Amino acid sequence: MSDLKIVADPDTQEQVEPVKAALPVLANDGVLTRRDLDMIKRDLITVRKDYCEIRDNLVVLTHQYARAPSRSFFVTFGLLWLIVLAGLLIFQPQLTNAGNRVVTAVKERIANR
Repeated sequence: MSDLKIVADPDTQEQVEPVKAALPVLANDGVLTRRDLDMIKRDLITVRKDYCEIRDNLVVLTHQYARAPSRSFFVTFGLLWLIVLAGLLIFQPQLTNAGNRVVTAVKERIANR
């Protein structure tokens, strides 16, 4: 059976060492067997099965494993919602007037038939 090596993107580099430390069967050179990978997937809470992939005898820790959404993502998302809500509050009377005009025009057309 061929050996597998842990690799990661530059963003995930700091996450490789905890995985190595969690595997007592892992050799010092960072080589994993398929059995070791199964143990990672089964035993470690922090490594979900779908976050490790085997590609060409490499254990690839995907981006989702390495990083949770940052706080700036949530701040940006929250600010975007505030802008949308403020826009709705500001333009709501205009939208209501336009809607009322459309309804009135439709009623007039129906009445004129």
